[in-house]
Amino acid sequence: TVSRLKITDYGSVRARIGYAWGNLLPYLTAGVAVARIGYTDSATVNGVRTEIDSSTAPATRTNFAIDFNPNSFTTRIGTNLQVGYALGAGIDWALSSNVFLRAELQHLRFGNVGGFDVSINSAKVGAGLKF
Repeated sequence: TVSRLKITDYGSVRARIGYAWGNLLPYLTAGVAVARIGYTDSATVNGVRTEIDSSTAPATRTNFAIDFNPNSFTTRIGTNLQVGYALGAGIDWALSSNVFLRAELQHLRFGNVGGFDVSINSAKVGAGLKF
C-alpha cells in the first residue's frame, strides 16, 4: 500500500506582537492557516501459487505468478480545503533607521487529513528597506 499527501497551496493570516529593545525587535505571531491538501491511497496485489509434485524424488516445487487483473488500484482519493492555526516567533534587527534584517520560524498545523497528521515548519530570513 502506498499513501501520498500533497499540499498544493497554503497561506496564513497572523497578528504580530513584539517589544522593541534597542535596535532589536523580538516578536511572536499567531493566526489562522489555510491549505489545499490532496491525498491518495493505492495498493498493488501480487500472488504466487506453488505446486508440489510429490511423484518425483525429491519432490519438486514450481511457483506460478497469479495474475490479479488489475493488480494495482486506488482505494481513496480526495482534496480538502483545511483550516488550521499558525504560530511563529522572529526577530527584526535594525541596521540603520531604514534598513533591517529579519529571521522568523513558523509552525502551521492542519490536523488530520485523510488519515495524515499535517503540519508545516518553516524558517525564513530576509531584509527590509523602509521608505
